[in-house]
Amino acid sequence: MTSATGNSRQILLSRQRGLTLLEILLVVLIIGLLSTVAVLTLPSDNGQRDVRTMAERMVSLFRYARQEAVFSGVTHGIVWRQGRPELLRRGAEGWDSVPDRRLASLQEKATQFPMFLETGSQRLDLSQDYEAPQILFTNDGQVSPFQLLITHREREAEFTVTDTLTLEPQA
Repeated sequence: MTSATGNSRQILLSRQRGLTLLEILLVVLIIGLLSTVAVLTLPSDNGQRDVRTMAERMVSLFRYARQEAVFSGVTHGIVWRQGRPELLRRGAEGWDSVPDRRLASLQEKATQFPMFLETGSQRLDLSQDYEAPQILFTNDGQVSPFQLLITHREREAEFTVTDTLTLEPQA
């Protein structure tokens, strides 16, 4: 077929421009399959990163409590209420809460992780409410013996924080 100008190539080329809907869908399908394969081959941390981050934040809280006890010369403690760790200071009439807005995000996040405290022969579920502190920090830098087990609600990931204020991943 020739055009009025006699150029048949120009007509054939103008008909082959662009992609059909079927070709576009095929490309999208291939990209989707490759993306799925890539995601499935990535290693999963099974919540390890989240639990480790919470454990590191708890270690920071404990170190802060010990530092406050040493610098103020007053025994401090950590108590769990409604699954949230609270910093307390020993006063003349008992334990007083230490208000610190920097702890608010830690306290809120802590409710998302089941925690258990082992002190001596007993194991405490820290989702319960307690009146007296479970962990003590004295004015000479001593820490009451404990092991804090932090787990993930949905995955098999856990860390232990010890009274040496270090992290130990569970085997």
